[in-house]
Amino acid sequence: MKERDKNRCGLLLLFLLLSLIFISVNGVTAKQHTFSLSYRDYYAISSEKEIGRTGGIVWSFEGSNTYVGISVWILDKGNFTKYSEGNPSLGFEVSNGTYYSASGSWTPHKNDEWYIVFIHVDEDILQTTTVTAEVTIITGGLIAGIIALIIGIPSLITVLGIILVVVLIFRKKKTQQHYPEVISGIDGTSSIEQPQDQTTSQTNATSDIFCGKCGARSSRDSIYCGKCGSKLYKP
Repeated sequence: MKERDKNRCGLLLLFLLLSLIFISVNGVTAKQHTFSLSYRDYYAISSEKEIGRTGGIVWSFEGSNTYVGISVWILDKGNFTKYSEGNPSLGFEVSNGTYYSASGSWTPHKNDEWYIVFIHVDEDILQTTTVTAEVTIITGGLIAGIIALIIGIPSLITVLGIILVVVLIFRKKKTQQHYPEVISGIDGTSSIEQPQDQTTSQTNATSDIFCGKCGARSSRDSIYCGKCGSKLYKP
């Protein structure tokens, strides 16, 4: 094995180590979730730890039923507790329920444990849909975390390939006294607060409110729910 190849392997191993450190520092956690939703059902995913302005959430989802729109909300821990108990709560709507498939990224405005909530709110289509969602929680810088994801996986594959070649070379060296030179080249709530500092492929957050009893959408100027007649609570 030539000295040049040894140096190349060393550099690639160093690059892999730095990439893994970069990912670790930025706290990138990506998980895929699959769940079924009927009308007014929801599925919540927690960040599991506090994240703030230096972190973020990258999300995407796709429903099996193209006729069912899914609304996506992000709530802090306190408001999610209220929402799960059926009480009025504040949140950021990052997808308004028009789409069966969407993606985006969002940056918190304060340090807290955050929940991203997928809700079946399509009252016109009372059918069940199976949703596949991928959520990446970044506790460090959002942009740095995305870069870490991009460079970490390719570098890992590259270095593993180089290690495999090196192992094969040394194994061959043990069985042969002379061997030819090996050249290797392994060239996606009840009340609404307007979001801050968020980037998403969907429309910006609206200022509608939802009935805490039946979940129907009403304008912020409404006093009573147009569907069930209950009094609406405003933030």
